[in-house]
Amino acid sequence: MHHDPLPSPQPVQPGRASRRRLFMPSQCSGLYKLPHEVQDRLRAFLMPYRNREAAHRLAAFLARFWSTPRRIVDAFPIDRRALAGHLMLGLTEARVRGAIKTLIAVGFLAPEIPKAGSRYKATPNGLRRKPVLHRFGADFGTLFAQANRRAQHARQRQEPKRPVPVVGGG
Repeated sequence: MHHDPLPSPQPVQPGRASRRRLFMPSQCSGLYKLPHEVQDRLRAFLMPYRNREAAHRLAAFLARFWSTPRRIVDAFPIDRRALAGHLMLGLTEARVRGAIKTLIAVGFLAPEIPKAGSRYKATPNGLRRKPVLHRFGADFGTLFAQANRRAQHARQRQEPKRPVPVVGGG
């Protein structure tokens, strides 16, 4: 059996030093923190991307609103114009667009395949493109669902047992 020799180390290219360090996202995305499994996987997948900080901010922002147990199965639109300049994100429209592309590339988001028909709708101002809906990628959606179940079980354990009222005790 023949094994190929291990590849020799490549010289460090200028501008790549930041990609070698461990990516530790800042906590700029508000009070919401991603579940540990999601955080670890997303951080690892975002390492090679230059816009990893923006993508992580957007991921935490979207997860805050769309990963709840009742909404996790729904597809949701992402309006980059509305998110541009949002105080919790601090991203421009172009950076939001790039972050969306990065999150799709790493599998955090999956664009919804549009149904048959036109991709445009008529408005008083003419034809407008219909919004592209997104879902969490299969792996990340499963991780969010598991985290939601663990949180629900933890809440149930912490609830105090209420005494059962006795009716007609004499």
